[in-house]
Formats: sequence, C-alpha cells, structure tokens
Amino acid sequence: MGPNKTILVVCRNVDDIYLLSRLRIQSKYRYILASDDIRVHKEVKKYPWVSDVSWIEQMESFYCVADDVIKFLDVINQWLESLGDDERGIPKELLFWIRHCEGGMTTQRIQDALLLIRSYLHLFDTYHIDSVTVLCHPGTHWEDEVLIETARSRNIEVKAIGQLRASIFTRRILNFLKIFARDPYYINNFLRSKFRSSFRFKQTDTFEKEIVFQLCSSSYKHSENIIPIMKALKDKKYNPVALCWLAPGGADRVRREGLRVEELEKMVPISSIWMAPYLVYQIWKKAKSRHKQFLMHPKLKYQSIPVGLLLWPSVKYFFMGELPHRYRLFLATKKYFDCHFPLAIKLWGGGTLVEGDLVVKCLKEKKNRPKLFYYFWVFFDSPYESKTEYIDLFLGAGNSHKKYLERLGVSSDKIALVGMSRYIHILDFRKHHTPEQSLFHLGIPSSYSTYILYDPNVILRGYLAVSEQAQTMEFLLDLIKKHPSTALIIKPHPGHRPGLLESLIDSYSLQNVFLINKNMPPYHALNVANFLITKSSTIGVEAMLLGCPIISVILDNEERFKIYEDAAEYKTTIEELNKLLTKLVNDVSFRFKWTEKQIEKQKSFLQNFLGESTQLSNIFAANAIEEKLNQVIKIKN
Repeated sequence: MGPNKTILVVCRNVDDIYLLSRLRIQSKYRYILASDDIRVHKEVKKYPWVSDVSWIEQMESFYCVADDVIKFLDVINQWLESLGDDERGIPKELLFWIRHCEGGMTTQRIQDALLLIRSYLHLFDTYHIDSVTVLCHPGTHWEDEVLIETARSRNIEVKAIGQLRASIFTRRILNFLKIFARDPYYINNFLRSKFRSSFRFKQTDTFEKEIVFQLCSSSYKHSENIIPIMKALKDKKYNPVALCWLAPGGADRVRREGLRVEELEKMVPISSIWMAPYLVYQIWKKAKSRHKQFLMHPKLKYQSIPVGLLLWPSVKYFFMGELPHRYRLFLATKKYFDCHFPLAIKLWGGGTLVEGDLVVKCLKEKKNRPKLFYYFWVFFDSPYESKTEYIDLFLGAGNSHKKYLERLGVSSDKIALVGMSRYIHILDFRKHHTPEQSLFHLGIPSSYSTYILYDPNVILRGYLAVSEQAQTMEFLLDLIKKHPSTALIIKPHPGHRPGLLESLIDSYSLQNVFLINKNMPPYHALNVANFLITKSSTIGVEAMLLGCPIISVILDNEERFKIYEDAAEYKTTIEELNKLLTKLVNDVSFRFKWTEKQIEKQKSFLQNFLGESTQLSNIFAANAIEEKLNQVIKIKN
C-alpha cells in the first residue's frame, strides 16, 4: 500500500536547511524536497525521510511563453494607458512597459511568472503532490507568492515556515526603501550633472547638418561603438553629436575625442523635481482605485491562475520607481528637439528601450521628421523584437544580419551592410600578447597541458536556469579533479552576482581552478584557452577572432540558442559533454584535428556575421547614412 500523502518541501537556500527541524515527519507520508541550490541537494542526502530531491525550476527557454507574455503585455499597457491624462498629468504615451525582456521588474516579471507557474505545475504533476511546505527565504518572497497561488489554483494545501523571521521583514523593508530611493538618487545625479554642465556650457548651440547619437550609458563599449562613426561623419562635414542622458563617463570619453556632446540633464526643468512625484502620486491614486480591475482582469490569467495578482508589485514599482524618471527624460527630450532639427538620429536600443522609444514619441508629430537609423546587432531570434517600420536605415555587418532583418519584414532598401569595427582591437590583440604573456597577466602557471575557459553566463529565467549553471559547473569541477594537469579558468559575466558559483568552487578547493575578475575583459583568458565552454554569449565571437574553439552547452535543448550556427560544437547533456571533454583532454591528436576543423568553420561564420569589411566599416556606415539622406533630398526636389 502506497503512502497516504505526498508532501513537497521547498528549500531555496542552504542557509534555510535548519528550518527542516520544524517539520513533523510522519513515516506514512512521502516527502519530495525541491531546491535550486545544489548545496541543498548534497546536504539533504543525510535525511533518510527524503524520498527524492528535485530542482524547483525547469530548464525552459523564454520561447515557450513569449506569445503569452506579449498578450499580457498588451493588456497591461492598455490598462496603464487608460490612466493617462495628456492635458493635466502624465501623458498616456509614457504609460507602458517595454517589450524588451532581459531583466528588470516589469516585462521580465511577466515572463518570470509564467515560467515559474509552469515549473511549479510540473512539480505537482510529476510527483502527484498533495501538500506543499515552503521554507521561506528573505530574497524569494515573490517566488513563494507565485508558488502559493499556483498551489491554491490546484486545491493543494500550503504551509509556510519561517515567514516571521526578522531577516524576511528586513529584506522587505529594504526592497521597499530601494524603490522610493530611486527617485532621490536620480534627482541627485540630475542636479549634479546640471550643475557641472552649467560651468562647461553657456548655451546649447544649434548646428546645421546635425546627426544625433543617443548615449544613455557610461559603459566603455557603448561610447566606443559610436565614436568611430561620429568621426567618419565629421570628416564628411556633418555635425555629429552624442546626446547623453545620465552618462557622464561616456560623455567625457566622447568629448576627449574632439566630438560634440549635449547632456540632456541641463534640459530638465527644475520644477520637475517636485512636479514629477506629485503627478505620479495623482495617477497612482487613480490606479489604486482600479486595482481590483487589474488583479482580476479576465485576460490576465495563465493556466487559470490570476497573473494580475502576481504582477501588482511590479505595477507599484513602475509608478514609484520608473515613471518619475521617465517623465523628466520625456520633458528634456521634447525640449531638445523643439530647438534642434537633426538630419538623422541613432536611437538608443533601436527604439526597443525606453530612451529610444521616447525620442520616437517626441518626433511623431513633426512634419520633417529626422531619419532614424540603428546599428543592428543581434544574436537571438527574439520574439520580443519591436516593430521596425519607423527605422529608416539598419546598418548591418554581414549577410546574417540581412537575412534576419528580412525575416522581420524589413525591405532591402532599408538595409546597408557595412561590416563591423567594434572588434578591430581584438584582431591586433594576439600580435601584441603571446599566450605566455597572457598567463603571466592572469597569474596562472604555464605548466598545465590543457586550459579550459568556462563562461558561466548570467542566471536569468528563460535564458539560463540556475540548475543549468550548477550542473555544468559541478561537472567541470569533477572533471578537473580527475585531471590535475588541466586548468579550469572561470570568467563570470560582468552582470554575475556572487553566491552559488563561488560557494561550489570553494567546496572543491582545487589548485587548478582559477576564478578571474568578472569585470576583466576576456581576451587574455581566451588567448590561453584551448577551448571555450559557454551557452550562448557574444564572448563566442571574441573567441573565434582569437582562434579559440567553442563548446556550447545547451542543457534546455533549445534549438534557437544555437546562435553560432555550425561554428560551435553543441552538447545538450552532461554525458555528451563528458565524452567530448575527456577525449579532448586525454587525446592530443584528436584535439589537434578537432581544433583545426572548428577553426575552419569559425572563419566561415565570421565572414558571414561580421561581413567583408572591418577596418573601413565606419566609413561605409557614414556613406550609407549620407546616401539615405541624399535620397530624401532627391524625393523633396
């Protein structure tokens, strides 16, 4: 006779294992423990009453929920727009969540909610769960709420343990304060920038033949991407200008190159410091009066679960954390284009991101709208790609970009293939740095026979599951433990948050494992690596340029993550990966032939992806922009 009841115990963090002592274990029940912390999987082996250990979240890509995310996003944006007041308050055109879905508290939350619901239902169905016990964790309150609502929808009883802990209340208060601290933080930055710019510039000059490059980040790569094209346009007697928003470092970098910079902060009305919070508060009162309509909206249900209820915290975040800042940016952008009449504008994020979208909105009523162009860079075939009809010119690199744009419905007369110059410096890297020099720079001994570079990517639902990173990392550590003559170099993504990865590495205490700084460029590591292991990342292109073969590990088996075409070796199981790596490490002859074959495939991919031109890319881009502008003049004449 089987057990009377199957109980699912959810333990999200190894620090919460002590809460298991509060369970009243009964031998007649079957207990399934679920966790995405691999340390928990190891620790609970000593508990004989645990029948099975499972991962909480499935390894599912965002593609499986993208259509539903877009449907829910449309409903939410219609609801938000209905709150707008174009005459006396926040314009309705500012009330929207962006379609871009790579993090954040709005659109990403829709995707997260749907993926979590699918994962929880999978657990319930796989193990025939009758009851759920949640060991509450300070950092996963929202995930627990999704679990509870999902269980209730299936009439599964839920018990929460540890929800009254001080650490949980402290975390909730801190999260609440962070939301309200965002606006003072932005105001401080805005005032500081405004004060600084008042000493640098007496007025905002208007230039003929102006071409605007939106720059909304101080990241080195973002400013370096536009500087060469700006220089090429300047040589053609145009007046390129970097239109910056809260990007002081980027502005300084552009200015040092002898190029014009306009900082939008000085266009923000001082009155918006108090008017923005006041207007947002007014619209928030309206939203609160309609919150029941949102919570139980019939079109905001997934698998019979009210998603509106789960997304209400994100609605609050949008009003309190994002909207005041967005309102000020809108006013500044509108003011700038009321007195500036550029010929063309390079949109930030191609209009997919808020900053670029607001430019489009500010220009929509102008009769002689500037031409909008965008330097196209894509890897994923994204279902969230925004509409492209308002972009007049796409600057692509190679045939890969052209084919992708044509699939989106972009006509060939709007596409110019100009190559890509952003990687020119990598081509010269190996000329100036030998592998031995790179090893010295990294502080890694040169005595190892093989060097494996692992890029763990960033954990983000729909792109990389916690279990994917954990299983790959654990396998590599086990492999390296068996092969002491092989070195494992781990280069975390700049967006990586320390925690599980570091804990797992420390638990092995291996001398041949080297964790390098996440903010360090990966070139030295790629220069010494015999091959790179990643899932899907732009580091793959950099690896190809440095002659480093790629092994792409896609444990969720999502075909659309095979972004390197046939230029990488793809593995979808740990068993397949083990078979290949063991052979590469042990068989030098096999590795030589395999590497030679992979590099030939990479050359073909790079030619198709980066195009024929690299050194002259920016000149070709400037020519393409000029040709598009001349077409407009001919039509007018």
